[in-house]
Amino acid sequence: MVIKQSGLLQTHHVAEILCCTERHVRNLIKTGELPAHKIGKRGYRIQRQTVMEYLERTKVDAEKNYE
Repeated sequence: MVIKQSGLLQTHHVAEILCCTERHVRNLIKTGELPAHKIGKRGYRIQRQTVMEYLERTKVDAEKNYE
């Protein structure tokens, strides 16, 4: 299976998308909440689709929470 390079994101790109820190992204990877590919000793690459699925999975329904 070949993955296009443009479909892979580095942790700092994911942090920008999620509006959080790179440390938080690495913690999500460590806990398994955000699957990633390990590159070298410290690098990670995350599929763009995985990030979008994470956002959808963690979306909060405001009306449901404030009833």
